[in-house]
Amino acid sequence: MGKLYTIRDACKILQLNPNTLRKWDREGKIRCVRLSNNFRRVPESEINRILGIKNNRMSFIYARVSSHDQKADLDRQIQKLQKHIRNPQKRSKKLKQARGRQRRRIKDALHKQSTTIVREHPDASSVLEDMKGIRKSGEDKGKKFRTHLNRWPYSEFQKMIEYKSQKKTIYVNPRGTSSECPVCGEKVKHPTWKISKCDNCDRDYDRDRLASLAITLRGIDLCGDPFPVSALASWQSMKNEYLYIRD
Repeated sequence: MGKLYTIRDACKILQLNPNTLRKWDREGKIRCVRLSNNFRRVPESEINRILGIKNNRMSFIYARVSSHDQKADLDRQIQKLQKHIRNPQKRSKKLKQARGRQRRRIKDALHKQSTTIVREHPDASSVLEDMKGIRKSGEDKGKKFRTHLNRWPYSEFQKMIEYKSQKKTIYVNPRGTSSECPVCGEKVKHPTWKISKCDNCDRDYDRDRLASLAITLRGIDLCGDPFPVSALASWQSMKNEYLYIRD
C-alpha cells in the first residue's frame, strides 16, 4: 500500500477538487482507506494507479518544453478585456477569472505532459536542467523577454516529473549545452534560434535536440555509463537519427 495521503494532499497531486475525490471514493473509482477516526486516506498505490506510474528498471530520458504557445489564446482574451471593459471593478473581476482559466489550462497541460512522459518511460530516470537563478539572469534583458521568462512554468513541470516518477531525478548544469558541436567540439553558431550550425563540419543541428542530448550525456556521466553497447554504436545511432536537420 505504501504511504497514505490526506484528501488535501492527494487532491494537490491529482489536481482534483476534494468533493470530486470523495465522489470517486463513493463510486469505487478510487479506493480510500478509512482510519479509526473515520478519516479518509488515499494510498500511494491508488495515486500511482490513476497517474499510470509503475515500478521498473532504470534508464534515462530528457524532455525540453516551452509554454509560450500555450498562453497565446488567453493572452488575447486578457488584452480584449482590458480594452473593452471600462468599469474598474468589473474589469478586475473578469481579468482575475481569465488569469485563473489561464493558470488552470497550463497546469492541466503540464500534468498531462508529465504523466505521459512518466507513463511511456516507467523505467526512466529523468535528466533535467538545473534552472536555479534563471529569473535573476534575465533582469538585464528587455521587458518582453522577462515577461516570457516569468510565465515559463519550468519549476512546476520539473516538480511534477519528480514526484510522479518512481526513479531518481537528476539535475545538471545546462550551460553550454547548445553551443558545442558534438562531432568536432568546435563552437557552433546560431543563425536562427532553432538551428545550431558548425562551420567546421558544415552541418546544421536542431538546437533543442542538441541541448537535450548534451544534458542527457551529462546525467549519464554523473551516474556512470549504464549502456551495454559500445559508445561508438550508441553515438552513431543518435547522430544519424536524432541530431541532424534533414536536408
